[in-house]
Order: sequence, then C-alpha cells, then structure tokens
Amino acid sequence: MCAAGGRNGKIKYGSESESERGGGGGHPVRRLLFRGTMAASRQDLILSILQELGKENFKIFKSCLRDEEFLGSHSYKPIPLAYLEDKDYVDVADRLISHYTRDGALNVMEIILEKMGLKQLAERLRKSYRKSSCTVEHMNIL
Repeated sequence: MCAAGGRNGKIKYGSESESERGGGGGHPVRRLLFRGTMAASRQDLILSILQELGKENFKIFKSCLRDEEFLGSHSYKPIPLAYLEDKDYVDVADRLISHYTRDGALNVMEIILEKMGLKQLAERLRKSYRKSSCTVEHMNIL
C-alpha cells in the first residue's frame, strides 16, 4: 500500500503554488521556513517537513501512515483512514502528534521518508530533531 519513491525520490523546493502543495480547503496552510539554523519546536519541524513534500509526496506519505504491515514492522500502529482523508498539512501534523506523541511522530516521519526514497529530507529531519533535542536537554540541565 505504501508506495516508495514518489517523484523518483526527489522533491521540489519552492516551485509549487499553495494549491499544488495541498493548501486548498481546511485551515490556511502555515508556510514555515525551517532552515535548521534555529531550534524550532518539534511541532513546527513536523509541519515544515510535511509542507516540503508537495502534493503528490504528501499523498504517498499519508498512504504510508495507513499501512499496517509497514508501520507494524517498526512497532507503530497505523492511523485510520478517517483521520487522514481530505486532511491538509496542519491536520496531519496534529494527528501525527496526537497518535504517536511528538517524539514518536518524528520517528515515524523519518521511517516513512526513508521508505519513500527521500533520504536527504529524512537526514535533515534527523539532524534538526537532534539539534532541538540537545538544546532542550541543555536547557533542562541549567
């Protein structure tokens, strides 16, 4: 069910209109510019990565979230179709967090991005997550 390698494993950056990026209907899509130079909240990071997928890869990503066999092999439960169908980036980000927790959502996203062949995006997610985790841990020590 979860198809890998949408767009031949490549994503377009900044060349799609909001309607092509899935911004039509529902919430207005928040366009976040996350560059990895600051520690964004985990929720902002999740939303930013989802927005970078574009419309077609976002559909594939949502399909992967429903794939019981794929997610089960990584010890995660799928999200039911009713919670993903016709949902935009903000809705899916919220659902990821409520279903898996913030840390779990980031792990699931990384696994799915890797499966889709979006290794650079998965690596950026991993590095950004580590950076924000280190910042939070450092602040807790002080």
